[in-house]
Amino acid sequence: MPRVLPERFAAGAIRPPISSTHFNQKGEFYSMKIVQRKIAELRMAEYNSRRISKKDFDELKASLKRFGAVEPAVVNMHPERKNVVIGGHQRLKAGKGTRFIEYLCIFG
Repeated sequence: MPRVLPERFAAGAIRPPISSTHFNQKGEFYSMKIVQRKIAELRMAEYNSRRISKKDFDELKASLKRFGAVEPAVVNMHPERKNVVIGGHQRLKAGKGTRFIEYLCIFG
């Protein structure tokens, strides 16, 4: 289903970059922050049920060592759930296992 822009952002109007801004439920734009954050400051979500095999985890760690953090973790910025990881639990664990102090995060 194509995304429909509110009238004030129709063709010819000023549009924010799609890669860093999104719509909330009211149709308003909001920005997502992409920052380096200390892994120790992040809290893993208690509801994350995904598991990774030792082999896959070791491969993920090797990939992080070779290429660095290519895909950021997604972290909640709502005051009641601040710094709770939404996506990227395994990448963060692997980063911590490869002695990363900080990791690239998207706060949304």
